[in-house]
Amino acid sequence: MTMNAPMRDNPINERAFEWLVRADGGLSSAEQAELGAWLASDSRHYGAYIRAKAVFNHVGRAKAFAHLPNPDEWPLVAQPGERRTIQTVSAADNDRDDIAPVSRRALLGLASGAVVAGLTVAFFATGQPAEALTFRTRRGEMRDIALTDGTRVALNTESEIRVLFGERLRKVELVGGEALFDVAHEAGRAFVVDAIAFQARAVAASFAIRKIGGVAPQLVVREGAVDLTPANATSLRVSANSRVWVFSGGKVSRHMLTQAELGRELMWREGKIAFEDTPLRYAISAFDRYGSVHIEVDDPAILDHTVTGVFSSDDPMGFAKAVSEVFDLDAVPQGRGIILRKRD
Repeated sequence: MTMNAPMRDNPINERAFEWLVRADGGLSSAEQAELGAWLASDSRHYGAYIRAKAVFNHVGRAKAFAHLPNPDEWPLVAQPGERRTIQTVSAADNDRDDIAPVSRRALLGLASGAVVAGLTVAFFATGQPAEALTFRTRRGEMRDIALTDGTRVALNTESEIRVLFGERLRKVELVGGEALFDVAHEAGRAFVVDAIAFQARAVAASFAIRKIGGVAPQLVVREGAVDLTPANATSLRVSANSRVWVFSGGKVSRHMLTQAELGRELMWREGKIAFEDTPLRYAISAFDRYGSVHIEVDDPAILDHTVTGVFSSDDPMGFAKAVSEVFDLDAVPQGRGIILRKRD
C-alpha cells in the first residue's frame, strides 16, 4: 500500500508534506512566519505536520526535520489571554545526528508514495504512526499539550506520557507522574490511558491520573465517566466527582468528592499545592516533587503533625515558615535545604 491515494484525498496532509519539502531547503523569515500561521490556524495542521515527520522518521530520513516549531515560536498567532501549548517530540528523534540530509526530489518522491529500502510507507492509510510521541516535564515544570484529535493534556511536574494513536484506538501510556486529560469526543474511537496498575477508558471525559512511586496510583474524574480496569480485575464505571485509588491485587477504594475537594485535587494546575489534615511527611514529599530545596526535620515526631492550607508549589520556604509558626518550630535555611526544628 502506498501513500498516493490518502495523500491526494487529504489536502492538509499534502500541505504538510509541501512544508517539509520547503523546510529542507531552508525557510526565510517570511516563510517561517507563514508556516507558523498555518500551524496555528488549525490543530489538524500541526497534527499533519507531526504525522508527516513520523513517516520520514520511520524510513530513517528525519535529519532535516529534527526540530518541529513549538507554538511558543509561532509569530503573531496567540489569541489574547490564551495559554500557549508546548509540544515535544520524542528525544530519539532529536538525537539522530548520523542521518544524511535528504534532497527535495527525494522528499517529493516519498510524498508521492515511493517505497524506500523495501518498506512501503502506509501511515496515512492505516492511521498508525511508526513510533509513539513522548512528552515529558522536568522537576518544577508544567506543560499543556494539544493532541491531534483535539484532546488536551496537562502534565504536572516530573511527568511523562507516550502517545500512540491508531485508526480504532487512541492510546496514551502514563509512564510516571501526573496528567489531566480533557478528552475530545470521537465516536467509535475510545481514548485509553494505560497506567500499568490500571487502564482508564473514555470516549469524552475530563480526568486526572497520578502515578508516583511509593503511593497507590489514583484516578480523579472531573467530568463525564471513565471505565477503570485494574490489572487482573474486573472493570468499574467511575462517574464525575469521584476519586479511586488502585492497590495491588486489583483492590480499589472509591470516594465521592465535593467541589471543594475536587478543586484541591487539581490545584496543581494553578501552581498550588493544597492540603487538608495531611501528615507533614506527605506534605514535604509533595514539595520535593517541585523543586530542589528539601525540607528536613530534626525530630521524626514532627512529621506526624497534620497541615491544612493552600501553598505555592515553588515556595517551600513560605510553606516551612507557615508550618513553623503553627507548631512552634524554627525554619532554618541550611545549604540547599530547610531544617524544621523545635524551638529551645
